[in-house]
Amino acid sequence: MNPIKLIPFSTREAIRRALFGKNHFHDLIKFAVQIGCRVAFDVGAQRGYESILFAKAGMKVAAFEPDVSNFTALKRNIAAEKVEGLVEASRAIISDYCGPGSDTFILSLR
Repeated sequence: MNPIKLIPFSTREAIRRALFGKNHFHDLIKFAVQIGCRVAFDVGAQRGYESILFAKAGMKVAAFEPDVSNFTALKRNIAAEKVEGLVEASRAIISDYCGPGSDTFILSLR
Protein backbone atom coordinates (compact mmCIF):
# COMPACT_ATOMS: atom_id res chain seq x y z
CA MET A 1 0.00 0.00 0.00
CA ASN A 2 1.38 3.38 -1.01
CA PRO A 3 1.26 6.22 1.53
CA ILE A 4 -0.50 9.41 0.51
CA LYS A 5 2.00 11.94 -0.85
CA LEU A 6 1.17 15.56 -0.11
CA ILE A 7 3.03 18.29 -1.94
CA PRO A 8 3.14 21.52 0.08
CA PHE A 9 3.02 24.49 -2.25
CA SER A 10 2.70 27.89 -0.65
CA THR A 11 1.26 31.08 -2.04
CA ARG A 12 4.61 32.74 -1.34
CA GLU A 13 6.34 30.16 -3.57
CA ALA A 14 3.76 30.68 -6.30
CA ILE A 15 4.29 34.45 -6.19
CA ARG A 16 8.09 34.06 -6.20
CA ARG A 17 7.97 31.82 -9.26
CA ALA A 18 5.51 34.11 -11.04
CA LEU A 19 7.81 37.10 -10.45
CA PHE A 20 10.82 35.22 -11.80
CA GLY A 21 9.00 33.99 -14.88
CA LYS A 22 8.61 30.29 -14.09
CA ASN A 23 5.33 28.51 -14.64
CA HIS A 24 4.85 27.04 -11.16
CA PHE A 25 1.91 24.80 -12.11
CA HIS A 26 3.86 23.04 -14.84
CA ASP A 27 6.77 22.60 -12.40
CA LEU A 28 4.40 21.22 -9.78
CA ILE A 29 2.78 18.79 -12.23
CA LYS A 30 6.16 17.59 -13.49
CA PHE A 31 7.30 17.04 -9.89
CA ALA A 32 4.09 15.22 -8.95
CA VAL A 33 4.45 12.86 -11.93
CA GLN A 34 8.12 12.24 -11.10
CA ILE A 35 7.34 11.14 -7.53
CA GLY A 36 4.47 8.93 -8.66
CA CYS A 37 1.37 10.90 -7.66
CA ARG A 38 -1.76 9.45 -9.23
CA VAL A 39 -4.42 11.63 -7.59
CA ALA A 40 -4.64 15.41 -7.21
CA PHE A 41 -7.03 17.47 -5.09
CA ASP A 42 -7.81 20.90 -6.53
CA VAL A 43 -9.38 22.85 -3.66
CA GLY A 44 -10.85 26.08 -4.96
CA ALA A 45 -10.68 24.80 -8.54
CA GLN A 46 -12.31 27.93 -9.97
CA ARG A 47 -12.63 27.29 -13.73
CA GLY A 48 -10.45 24.18 -13.79
CA TYR A 49 -7.17 25.26 -15.36
CA GLU A 50 -5.00 23.30 -12.90
CA SER A 51 -7.44 20.36 -12.73
CA ILE A 52 -7.23 19.97 -16.50
CA LEU A 53 -3.43 20.17 -16.49
CA PHE A 54 -3.20 17.45 -13.84
CA ALA A 55 -5.69 15.29 -15.77
CA LYS A 56 -3.76 15.71 -19.01
CA ALA A 57 -0.66 14.51 -17.13
CA GLY A 58 -2.59 11.29 -16.42
CA MET A 59 -3.74 11.91 -12.87
CA LYS A 60 -7.22 11.50 -11.44
CA VAL A 61 -8.43 14.82 -10.00
CA ALA A 62 -10.97 15.67 -7.31
CA ALA A 63 -11.90 19.31 -8.00
CA PHE A 64 -13.84 21.34 -5.42
CA GLU A 65 -15.40 24.73 -6.19
CA PRO A 66 -18.21 26.38 -4.18
CA ASP A 67 -19.00 29.37 -6.43
CA VAL A 68 -21.92 28.70 -8.80
CA SER A 69 -20.55 30.56 -11.84
CA ASN A 70 -17.04 29.13 -11.45
CA PHE A 71 -18.45 25.63 -10.94
CA THR A 72 -20.54 25.95 -14.12
CA ALA A 73 -17.43 27.04 -16.04
CA LEU A 74 -15.42 24.23 -14.42
CA LYS A 75 -17.88 21.59 -15.66
CA ARG A 76 -17.97 23.18 -19.13
CA ASN A 77 -14.15 23.29 -19.36
CA ILE A 78 -13.79 19.68 -18.21
CA ALA A 79 -16.16 18.60 -20.98
CA ALA A 80 -14.50 20.83 -23.61
CA GLU A 81 -11.08 19.36 -22.80
CA LYS A 82 -12.51 15.80 -22.78
CA VAL A 83 -11.18 14.87 -19.33
CA GLU A 84 -14.51 13.87 -17.77
CA GLY A 85 -13.16 10.41 -16.93
CA LEU A 86 -10.28 11.87 -14.95
CA VAL A 87 -11.78 14.91 -13.20
CA GLU A 88 -14.57 14.58 -10.64
CA ALA A 89 -15.95 18.05 -9.91
CA SER A 90 -17.93 18.79 -6.75
CA ARG A 91 -19.64 22.02 -5.81
CA ALA A 92 -18.36 22.06 -2.26
CA ILE A 93 -16.40 24.01 0.32
CA ILE A 94 -13.28 22.46 1.85
CA SER A 95 -12.08 23.93 5.12
CA ASP A 96 -9.66 23.16 7.90
CA TYR A 97 -12.05 24.80 10.37
CA CYS A 98 -14.01 22.53 12.66
CA GLY A 99 -15.84 24.24 15.48
CA PRO A 100 -19.11 25.96 16.35
CA GLY A 101 -21.33 25.97 13.30
CA SER A 102 -19.22 23.38 11.47
CA ASP A 103 -20.34 19.76 11.57
CA THR A 104 -18.20 18.32 8.81
CA PHE A 105 -14.89 18.84 7.05
CA ILE A 106 -16.59 18.99 3.63
CA LEU A 107 -19.81 20.97 3.29
CA SER A 108 -21.48 19.95 0.05
CA LEU A 109 -23.57 22.50 -1.82
CA ARG A 110 -25.13 20.09 -4.34
